[in-house]
Amino acid sequence: MAFCHTDFWTTKLGEVDFSRLGSDSIQVKGTRYRQPNRCLEIFGNTVDGPWPSEEIPIRYRKLKEGVYSLDLEGGGQLELGPQIPQPPYSWGVCDSEVLIQSFSYTTNAVFRVLDGLAKINSVPAKQIDVLLDEVCKVISRVYRIDNGHFAQCINNNVNMYIISKSVEAVVGKAVYDCVNQEPTLASNTLYGTLRELPRYICADLREQIALAIGRGFAQYEHLVTEKPSSEDISHHVFDQTVAYSGGRISIDNRNHFIGRLNQAEEAGGTLRLCVILDDVSESVFDLCWIQQAIMKYSCLSVYILVNVFQVSINVSSRCLSEMIKDDAFRALREYVGKRVFIRKTECPLISFQMTTFSSKDIDLINKSDIVYVKGLNFFETCQIRHKEVYYSFVVYGPTSQQITGLNDLESVFAFVPAGEVGYSHSACKSRIITLADKTRLWGHGC
Repeated sequence: MAFCHTDFWTTKLGEVDFSRLGSDSIQVKGTRYRQPNRCLEIFGNTVDGPWPSEEIPIRYRKLKEGVYSLDLEGGGQLELGPQIPQPPYSWGVCDSEVLIQSFSYTTNAVFRVLDGLAKINSVPAKQIDVLLDEVCKVISRVYRIDNGHFAQCINNNVNMYIISKSVEAVVGKAVYDCVNQEPTLASNTLYGTLRELPRYICADLREQIALAIGRGFAQYEHLVTEKPSSEDISHHVFDQTVAYSGGRISIDNRNHFIGRLNQAEEAGGTLRLCVILDDVSESVFDLCWIQQAIMKYSCLSVYILVNVFQVSINVSSRCLSEMIKDDAFRALREYVGKRVFIRKTECPLISFQMTTFSSKDIDLINKSDIVYVKGLNFFETCQIRHKEVYYSFVVYGPTSQQITGLNDLESVFAFVPAGEVGYSHSACKSRIITLADKTRLWGHGC
C-alpha cells in the first residue's frame, strides 16, 4: 500500500492511502480522472504563501484573525470564519478522511471541466493532463492562504467556486467563464430533453414529480456529449428517469404537498410557492408538474427564483426562458406574469446559500407560503429554517448519506416544517441528526 502524510494545515495532519483513494474517489456527474489523488499530491508539494495577487484567482480581504471576506463574481461578498456556518459543514471541522475525499472530488471536477472543453475543441485533448496540473497548482495556493486558515472556513460549495475561478485563470475567461461555464452543454441538454419530453408526460401529478426526481440523477448531459450517442447511456437515462415511479421514494411526502394544495383550493384562499430548481434537464421535468399544478389549482401562484449566471449545467434564466417558449409549456406561458413569475438572482456558487441571497431574494422567500428546493447540493446548502420547505433529490456520495441517513440512489421528497432544518451536522459523526431521523420525529414517515 502507498501511504503518505499530508499536512492540510498546522493542526490537521492526514495519512493518505493512495491505492484506496483511487477506488473511493467521488465521481463528478459520472466523471472520474484516472489519478483522482492528483490535486492532493500537488497540494502536498505546495508551500505556504504569500503569493502575488496575480497568482491567486480569487479576491479576498482578511477582516481579522481567521475571518475573511470573499469577493464573489457579480459583486457579492461572502464572509468566512470559524464561527460562520458554511452548510453542510466547513472544512475546518472535517476529519482527514472527509478532506481527502474533497481533494479527490476537486481533481475529478477539474478533469470534468477540462474534458468538456476538449470535447468542444476549446482546449487540445492532449493538453488535459498538463492543464489539470496547472489548475491544481492554482487551487493549492488558495488552500494554503494564511497557513491554511482560509481553507478551514470554506465548504464544498465555495470550493467549487474556487475550482471554476482557477480553471478560468489557467485557460482564460474567453475559453471558460466562471459565470457562463457550460453554455453549449446546457443548451444541448435543454433542447435534447425537450425533444424527448413527450414520452414522459403523464397526467398524474404525483408521478410527474417522481419523474422529475429520477431525472435529477439520469445524467442526460452524457448522452448529448457522446458522438454518436451511446445506446447504453440512452438506456441508463430512461431507466433512471423512471426509477422512482410507482411509489419507490424512500422519504415520500408528496401526498402532504398535494394535500396542502387541496386545502388551499378548498378554502378559497391563495398559496404562494417559491421554487428553486437544479440542473437543466431535470428542471424541464419540474416545470411539467408545475404546469399541471398551476392549471389544476386556481389558488396557486408560483415564483421561480433562478440564477442569471450559467453555473455548471444548472438551469439559468436564459435556459428557463427558452424552456417556457417550447410548445410543451404552451399552457404555462398563459400564466406567466399572472400566476407564474420569474425572479432573477445572481449567484456564482453552484448552489444557493442563505448567506448569498440578496435582500430581494430573502423578501421573495419571506412572502412565500411554502418553498420547493430541488437538488442534492441545494438540500445541503440551502436550509431555510423560517419556512415550510419541500426538498426533492436523489442521495449520492458520503456527505449526502451522512446527513440524510439513506443510501446512494435512494430518493427524497421531504417536508421540513417551519422552525426546523433538514439535518443537524456535527464534527462528531455519532451526533449528526439525519433527515431520516428528523422525518421520523415529525411523524411524516420514512
